[in-house]
Amino acid sequence: IPPVYSLGREFADNGLAEVFQDGHGYIDETGTFIIEPKFLAAGDFTENGLARVQDKNRLFGYIDETGNYVIPPKFDDAEDFCEGMAIVTYISQNSAGEEEEINGYINEQGEQVTGPMFMDAHDFCNGLAVVEDKNGLYGYVDKQGNYAAEPQFIKADKFAKNGLAAVKDQNG
Repeated sequence: IPPVYSLGREFADNGLAEVFQDGHGYIDETGTFIIEPKFLAAGDFTENGLARVQDKNRLFGYIDETGNYVIPPKFDDAEDFCEGMAIVTYISQNSAGEEEEINGYINEQGEQVTGPMFMDAHDFCNGLAVVEDKNGLYGYVDKQGNYAAEPQFIKADKFAKNGLAAVKDQNG
């Protein structure tokens, strides 16, 4: 493939690589555009066959390997899927009139699992995700959006494979 792109990423398992040439798009291993460079931003295809992209209206959605939207662009920001869940961000105005980002989770069908309710949200790891509430406390949610551990920690790390997570509470 000749070096004609401003940006080129690694080829995914589906044989497509994100490149930038007057927009983000995806090429195959011959350098042929499979998905034309029409996006403001794009991510890698994840294990579920979806990639996050930002459209000309600056909204994020998810496309399949043919470039068709599976989840329409409606989020102010979005992350890649991890364990079947993705963090999506909405920008709103708080009571002081300042913009703030509020995060929630969607599943692979684009269904809202948690509404926008977290000040900070992390990828799922071993079925749980670290989240920060509006009071600045951290807890854990499961894939149904229920708290596995209510927000009570000043700091919290993801759960390891051994089922343990490092946390810091008010007592240090």
